[in-house]
Parts: sequence; C-alpha cells; structure tokens
Amino acid sequence: MEVRAYAKINLGLQILDRRADGYRNLVTVFHHIDLYDVLTFHHANSGAAMECNHPDVPCDESNLCIRAANAVLRHARSGGVYMTLEKNIPMGAGLGGGSSNAGAVLRFLPALLGVHIPEEELRHMALELGSDVPFFLMDGCAEGRGRGEVLTPLPFRNPWWILTATPDVHVSTSWAYASLGVQHRHSAVHAADALLRAGSDQALLRDVLHNDFQHIVTTAYPAIHELLYSMETTGALAAAMSGSGSSVFGLYARQDEAIAAREALPGQTVCSLTAPNFSPVPIPASL
Repeated sequence: MEVRAYAKINLGLQILDRRADGYRNLVTVFHHIDLYDVLTFHHANSGAAMECNHPDVPCDESNLCIRAANAVLRHARSGGVYMTLEKNIPMGAGLGGGSSNAGAVLRFLPALLGVHIPEEELRHMALELGSDVPFFLMDGCAEGRGRGEVLTPLPFRNPWWILTATPDVHVSTSWAYASLGVQHRHSAVHAADALLRAGSDQALLRDVLHNDFQHIVTTAYPAIHELLYSMETTGALAAAMSGSGSSVFGLYARQDEAIAAREALPGQTVCSLTAPNFSPVPIPASL
C-alpha cells in the first residue's frame, strides 16, 4: 500500500495564555498544501521497521512513523509492517512533515492489517504523538484551538495560488516559544470567520494571516525575512510564516504571478505551488 502524507501551512497563528499542563493555548487555521511525502507499507511478520531516503531521518523508536505503527500494532495484537518513506517535505520547517507521516500511518495502516480502530481511539493515539497530528487524520481545512488538537472543519475553498518556500534554516520551536515570552491574551479573534471573509475581501488578508512568532523569528533569521520580502514585492496579496518557521508562503491571484515569484527566489530554496481549491489525494488508485 502506498499513500501520500501531505504538508500543511498555518493560515494565521495566535499564541495565547499558558495552560495548567505547561502547553500554550493557540488559535490557527491548518490548511493542506500540494507537497507530500510518500509512505509505502509492506506486510511483515511482526513489529514495525522502516527505511527512508533522507539520511537525517531517524528510523528508530524516535521516529513518529514507528511510534504510530506500534500503536496500531498494539491494537491489532498481531502482524507487522515494514515502511519506506520518501521524504519531500523539508524537516523542521513548520510544515508538519513528521506529524503528517504519523497521521498517514494511523489512517491507513489499520486497513493493511485488516483491523478497525474507532475514530475516537485514533484521535487519542494521534494526540499522544503530537499536538498537530490529529489534523492529519482529516483532509481539507480546519481551525485548531487548545494545543491545536481541538479541530473544527472549515468549508473554506482557497481561491489563491499558494507559493510555499523553505530556506536552508532550521528554527527550534522550543526556542521560538521561549523567545515569545509571556502572552496575557486569554481569547483571540475568530480566525475561521475572518479567513472566510478574507476570501472575498482581500484587504483583510494581512490581519488574518498574522503569526505571533513572525517578528521574533525573522529578526533572528534574516533569510526568512528576505523570502517574505521577495514574495511581497513579486505580487503576493499577502505573505506570512507557517508555524514557528522556517517556511513562508505567499498568496497569489494568478498562476503566472506565482510562477514568476517562484523563479525569483534563491536557488537553494525548496518550493511548492498549490492550486486554488486544491484537495489532497492521500490514497492512490492502486489501493
């Protein structure tokens, strides 16, 4: 079985107060983009193992794919899986690559093993692996609250071309949170409502896409600031950072503008282009 694990961007990210469990409350809108890793599952006698085409990806128990597979195998109580991962999503770039891989394992490995796992139990497994893994159990667009795991699907059909770019920079999420300092806000704007309005009122876009990490991160990492500036000066209706970086994205009204903007970016930058109304296709016809 071969499946696609799609990346995400954050259409706006507001960090709120600290929770009793030490995490921070947040409000964001998760949106899939047309950039994906490819996971292939093979039957095995027992246990979970994997290999990856990227030398920096660990293939031991620290990998979320292995941890997700072990959770499914514990439920199945039999069988095993060998996974191959073709890595295309940049690592540590705010695009959710590792979480997307884990979500794909939870969604599709049960079918290979011939077991059914109730949706609520799958969500619990996902949250045990990471705050944004539950989003990758679904397709489309969703507002995330709490740690990001309280999800509300959105009927948002993206009208723009999305150019995503990742410089050769790694931003530590823990550093970004520590640098952000104390946030005293206990509530946030309704990001979902604002985004739906922005689809027909582009003047709202810049406010909707506000990312609380952006000023801190771009000050520390000029390469990220330069990418944003490049997009803003090549016709983007708005540009912003995804997550805590290092990836940024720009929204363009026309395909030719987005392509021209992509060609103007530095050669070492990893880019992807997502068409309007894009819908992820996680399972090829070969399933």
